[in-house]
Amino acid sequence: MIQKFEGRYGFLSNFYPCLIEHKGISYPSVEHFYVAQKCNGPQFMNGVQYTPADFREMIARIPNPGTVKKLGKKMSIRSDWNEKKLDFMN
Repeated sequence: MIQKFEGRYGFLSNFYPCLIEHKGISYPSVEHFYVAQKCNGPQFMNGVQYTPADFREMIARIPNPGTVKKLGKKMSIRSDWNEKKLDFMN
């Protein structure tokens, strides 16, 4: 049984470094891409309003996928996320 995504199983983690290019943005991990796709409206973070495109670019520049995951829990998530999330992962 896999206990952690380390060593030979590291590639199974959403945090594993891999380049995903989507609509002109390069994401450094699956976690980055996944969180970026949760957005389809304006985002307000730390007193700043971001357009969806600017927010996705900002996510792509965050070096740590753990930080991205935490951000994904604080952001405004698109209303159709439960219906769309599996489509983004295919």
